[in-house]
Amino acid sequence: MRTGRHLQRTAVALLLALTTGCAGGTAATVTGSSGSGGSGAGRTIHDAAQAKARWTAVRPQHYRFTYLPSCFCGLRTGQVNVTDGTVAAWEPRPRAGSTSGGSALWAGDAPTIDELIATAAKAEHEATGLVSITYDPATGIPVDASIDWVKETIDDELTWRITGFEVLPVAPTS
Repeated sequence: MRTGRHLQRTAVALLLALTTGCAGGTAATVTGSSGSGGSGAGRTIHDAAQAKARWTAVRPQHYRFTYLPSCFCGLRTGQVNVTDGTVAAWEPRPRAGSTSGGSALWAGDAPTIDELIATAAKAEHEATGLVSITYDPATGIPVDASIDWVKETIDDELTWRITGFEVLPVAPTS
């Protein structure tokens, strides 16, 4: 059943976010159709606009993270290195139980955190199905997302998880 499967993924994503957050703190989840948000105060992030503001305030020049997408769109799991807002390196990683990590051909699909926040914002405003996004309250990174772009369409969903976020030292320029 499609609805049950989606609720199960959302529950798992929430549990993982609450137990493994990206930079510590308590994660906040935005859940609802077409961008309805949660409630709360303090460091809670309610939507992509707040996440973008938080990320803009703390965005490092050079960082890396592991991107774990799931969709019927050919995206692959991998480690993404970003320098000056651009993907500088992409290293495919195998999923659990898989011997293949994908191919360097998918490097063009590797997102930056800015692009993931933009995707979250688009989903909040344009998706007609359920949207569940968990943002790290310290950084604004969307650490877990489950997006059903079109409510009555099967296999249009996109989910992702961000793990292992780390700020990297910037190499000196000559």
